[in-house]
Amino acid sequence: MGVKKICKLCPHRCNFNILSARGLCHLIGPNQLLMDNKIFIRRSNIELTGFFHFFPGHECLEISLPSCNLRCTFCEKERKSYSITSLTDLSKILEKENRKMIIVLDCSFSILPPPLINKIIELKHHYPCIYISHITNGFIEKERFIKLMRNFDALLVRFFGFSDLAYSRVSIAPRAWRYAAEITKTALENNIFLELSYTIIPGYNEEDYALFLRWLVSLKAFKIPLHIKRFYPRYLLKDKAPTRTKLLMEAFNKAKRMGFHYVYIDDIYEGKARNTYCPNDGSLLIRRVGYFVDALGITDSHCKKCGEKIPIKGEISSHNLKALFKVPGEKIEGWRG
Repeated sequence: MGVKKICKLCPHRCNFNILSARGLCHLIGPNQLLMDNKIFIRRSNIELTGFFHFFPGHECLEISLPSCNLRCTFCEKERKSYSITSLTDLSKILEKENRKMIIVLDCSFSILPPPLINKIIELKHHYPCIYISHITNGFIEKERFIKLMRNFDALLVRFFGFSDLAYSRVSIAPRAWRYAAEITKTALENNIFLELSYTIIPGYNEEDYALFLRWLVSLKAFKIPLHIKRFYPRYLLKDKAPTRTKLLMEAFNKAKRMGFHYVYIDDIYEGKARNTYCPNDGSLLIRRVGYFVDALGITDSHCKKCGEKIPIKGEISSHNLKALFKVPGEKIEGWRG
C-alpha cells in the first residue's frame, strides 16, 4: 500500500499515493511535481486574452498549461496553435526578445508548485521590461493568493456563475465561485489592477448574473472593467447553442444601468459594447475593431475633454483605424450608459 500524499496547492486537497498518476487538475503529481513539465506558448494580442485596460493594443506572450483545477465541461484546453516548450526553456525565449514583453499566464499558473511559479517570478526580476498579468478562475486558497499577487501587474478573474448550482453544472468544483469572490475582494483591498469577466451560458447561469452584479455594487466596484463573454459549444457541451448576441446586449445594458463605467462584450467585432467611453462626459476614448485599438480621446490615462482619470495601466499601442480599414468620413459618436 502506497504512502498517502495530500496536495495543498488548491482547495481540492487531492489525496493520492506515491504511485498515483496525477491530481484532479491533471497537472500535479506526487510530491507536488508538474507532470510532463510542458507549457504552451504563443504570441497573441492583449485584447484577445481578455484584458482591455492593461497595455491596450499591445502584443503579448500568452503562456498556458494543458489543464486546470476546474475541469469545465465546455473547455477541452486545446492548444493546437501553441508551441510546446518547458519552463526551463522560457528564459531562453525571453533572452532572445530583449525588449519590453507582456506575459499573460492562464488559469493554471496560480496552482503551480512554488519552485515553478517562483521561476517565472525570477524572470520578471531579471528582466525589468517584463510585465506579468494573470488570468485566474480564482479557485485558490486566499493565503496562497496573497503571497503571489504582489508579483502580478494585472489580474483578470473569470466567473462562470455565482452559485454552487451554476458551478456544479459546468465544473468539478461547485464552491469555486466563493473562492473567486474572495480573491476579487482581496485584490480590491490590496489595490491590485483588476478586470473581471462573466461567461453567460444559456440554461446554466443567466439567473446568477443579477446576483453577480449586485455583489459588485456592494463592493462599490463600479470602475472595474467588466467583460461579458459568450459561451461557445465545445467539449461535453458541444450540442448546446452559443450565447445569443441579444442576450449579451441585455446583460451589457443591465450593467450600464446599474452604474458600471467600463462594461464590454468581448465576443463581438466592434461597436459601443467594445469601446471605452468617458463615464463623466460620454466621449469616445478608445475605439476597438477586432484586436486593433485607436486612442481617440484619451491621453496619459485621462479623458482629453474633461480630464477624468481612466483606469488604464500601461501605454496604449494605438492604430489609426479609419486609415487602416479605409472608412473616411465615418461618424463616431460617444456613448453614455
